[in-house]
Amino acid sequence: NIESGPAIDPETGAPPVGSQDFGLRGYNLFWTDPGSTLAYVKGEYRTSYIIDPPNGRVPRLEQPKPDWDVRNYGARYLTGVGADEGPEIFPLAERCLLGFGNTAGPGMMGTLYNSTYEIVQSDDYVIITVEMAHDARIIPLYGSAEEARANRRPAVLKQWLGDSVGWYEDGMLVVETVNINPKQMAESSVPITAEGRIIERFERYSDTEIVYQFTVEDDNLYVQPWTAELSFHEMDGEMYEYACHEGNHAMPGMLAGARRLEVEAESGSDDD
Repeated sequence: NIESGPAIDPETGAPPVGSQDFGLRGYNLFWTDPGSTLAYVKGEYRTSYIIDPPNGRVPRLEQPKPDWDVRNYGARYLTGVGADEGPEIFPLAERCLLGFGNTAGPGMMGTLYNSTYEIVQSDDYVIITVEMAHDARIIPLYGSAEEARANRRPAVLKQWLGDSVGWYEDGMLVVETVNINPKQMAESSVPITAEGRIIERFERYSDTEIVYQFTVEDDNLYVQPWTAELSFHEMDGEMYEYACHEGNHAMPGMLAGARRLEVEAESGSDDD
């Protein structure tokens, strides 16, 4: 990991391709914006997002039953060659189809940079625009939980970010999401299977702070439901467009380069 890697020395240059440290130094502080303080929620500092269970840890099953194929991010950095058999194998973030980490949710959490949200509400919808990578959650609103659940999309219509419906309870916005795409959650900070659900709660705590909770329920992966809590703090200025789409535009070149490497490797083995 980065903490165990060597210090950056501009005199020595980049580590050799294929070495243990290859790919660990792609960004420096110019690009990142991790913040300058600890998590601050309801007037207090937090050491964990998780508030239930009280120990602040995710209650994972010892033998979980996931319904996806786990993709190994680390392999492409250690070898210098990614999982590039075809476009279906490329990670979603690399193709700029979904936000990096878990910025878009459900279970929205910040990442190393570009962790801004814009929330717009009309009479019938709440729209949450995620800075990275230009995701928009369009959530229909109903008068009650029963009405919302009765108006879900057909289960066959699987969307990135799942099927979300919302309603208000005592001034708090509640959003329930089911039918989340397993391929999305294979790369998520909040793993969940197609049978699980995530319940989010948005509460206006002050003029400049929204307290955000999400509860994850999935018997395939967890011993019990668990809940995380964090705050969204108001920022000055506008949120600019994160116009990332290079991964898809560059797909032919990336796949062609991978095929070329395969040919070169095969030719080299024949020469031996």
